[in-house]
Amino acid sequence: MSTLGGVLNFDSKPVDEQMLITMSNALASNGPDGGGQYANGAIGMVYRAFCTNKSSRQEHQPLVTDEGQILIWDGRLDNRAELIRLLYDQLSDNKSDAHLVMASYRKWGLSFLPKLVGDFALSLWRSE
Repeated sequence: MSTLGGVLNFDSKPVDEQMLITMSNALASNGPDGGGQYANGAIGMVYRAFCTNKSSRQEHQPLVTDEGQILIWDGRLDNRAELIRLLYDQLSDNKSDAHLVMASYRKWGLSFLPKLVGDFALSLWRSE
């Protein structure tokens, strides 16, 4: 199982990127297949991958949209084919689970969660 972590500074101070690197390094034994971190203002997220299949090795997280939404995802989608069919016009060539989840959120808003079938954990930040 991959590892997710994050920081939100309620005082609006920018996240210390060195702290995110330290967090990532501390989580490396649980996510030995690399990962990434992302900070934007008072929010920062860390992802450490534990890849279980070929497609998970091709994911790059945190996933950040042009609108500033940030997603880190770990899980299994049992309804991938259905989501691809429903979201076809909103997907790029990348149909990773994380991209399917983000496309679901962008289409259905917070109502997207019941549409995801499978075991998962996620963290989603939406800027307002």
